[in-house]
Amino acid sequence: MEPSNEEHVGCSSTDKACESLDDPAQTQSCHNHSHNEEEEHMRRVVDSFFYYNLFQRRKLSDKVAQFQGLSAAHKTLLEPHHSQHTRQLMKCFEQNQSVLEMIICEGSAALGSMGERALFAHDGRAASPDLMAKINSTLKQITREWSTHGKSERDATFGPLLSELQSRFPEENREKLHVLVPGSGLSRLAWEISCAGFTTVACEFSSYMLIASYVLLNILGEENEFTIHPYVSSTCNHWSYADRTRAVSFPDVCPTTASKNAELMSMRPGDFLSMFKGDDGKYSAVVTAWFIDTAHNIITYIEHINRLLKVGGVWINSGPLTYHFSDTPDELSIELPFEEILRIASLYGFRIEKESRSEPSLYAADKRSMLQYTYECGFFVAVKESNID
Repeated sequence: MEPSNEEHVGCSSTDKACESLDDPAQTQSCHNHSHNEEEEHMRRVVDSFFYYNLFQRRKLSDKVAQFQGLSAAHKTLLEPHHSQHTRQLMKCFEQNQSVLEMIICEGSAALGSMGERALFAHDGRAASPDLMAKINSTLKQITREWSTHGKSERDATFGPLLSELQSRFPEENREKLHVLVPGSGLSRLAWEISCAGFTTVACEFSSYMLIASYVLLNILGEENEFTIHPYVSSTCNHWSYADRTRAVSFPDVCPTTASKNAELMSMRPGDFLSMFKGDDGKYSAVVTAWFIDTAHNIITYIEHINRLLKVGGVWINSGPLTYHFSDTPDELSIELPFEEILRIASLYGFRIEKESRSEPSLYAADKRSMLQYTYECGFFVAVKESNID
């Protein structure tokens, strides 16, 4: 996943604190408090989906006001192109809003009764800029995972992971093998793995990703059924007005009709470390893509992956180390280099069979932008040889 400090569904620190309380009344109070926090979180998520157009138009109106403050000579230089572009931006905002409302109305069921109550209770509240940034990230993530525009990025990351996984397990009886994909984002990688015949479990933490995944995997019925403008909120590093407003259609394939193995995939919403109790030794493979740097302490991920894998099971990883909490005040963040991760994994029962650096790759990038961040991703294949004592 793209580096971010998103709010997530699943077990919170408040939930964990509840487990240590001895007083039943205090425990109930704590759980009620946690429940109320989750309810409010869901409402904020719903609000942000509905607030997108108004938020973007208010930002645009500030830019228009700046334009109006220019001298007459400068305004003449910019017209009529500036006004035409402004009108086109508003159309793009409206198009995105239409798609976002479809996603939240169809996808709130992914968050259970709490999500549906939040949708019903929506009353037009404003959403914070931080939450609106998550909406923009969701639009770009759709582009990365479920459009032809994202194919080169998927090929760079998903391609080696899928190739390694398929080379290790023959086609026959793959459905008997369980593959776990934590940090699954919009689930394209997990879906591709299930298409290859594996019984696949996707695990995701972000409410935004869960909602959009549910719609992409269960609701959409045609290829390229919807159109978004994922780069329209960006004001910098464009070569042309048209680059900023260009359209992207999705999905490039329709999961509900494209694979006979779609039923082999399931989704588990929540925090990876607090999930999968009772699943020790269940999985033949764990596949992590742009995920391990979401850890507060990556050693806990290594431990958890070891527990979940069978002896002889394989952990296949690709991604950078953009530790998500490195700049977050008062948050634990243990930032290990790649070779140290491999050393710790070796001490925790893994045999490192392969390790390499990828070719420079992008993540949810605007490929027509003047500014693009590139990553050399660490790729490794680790086989579990023993359980942790």
